[in-house]
Amino acid sequence: MYDKENAKKNNTEAGMIGSSGADDPKRSKFEEIAARRVTEACHKIQLIGNLANLSNYHYTEVHTKQIFKQLDEELVALKAKFMPKTKAIKPVFSFKDEDEI
Repeated sequence: MYDKENAKKNNTEAGMIGSSGADDPKRSKFEEIAARRVTEACHKIQLIGNLANLSNYHYTEVHTKQIFKQLDEELVALKAKFMPKTKAIKPVFSFKDEDEI
């Protein structure tokens, strides 16, 4: 469940990205939409978990691996979107000794 007071406390402790004003309308909008979407996502994940009920469904290990692989990939992509953008590292060419090739 979303706890607005803890979210505000955690944001100030961790350091905010973007504007730091508590009355920032963009932050308020972010918190409102994020709380709703995360709650919905958690609910959908719980519904996927209901599929584990062998009284109602039959599935294989291949099915479960595919489900978890897809969910893991989506979570990795989501985390990447929230990571600070870094400048691309330009490759530097140098010759190597023959034994290093």
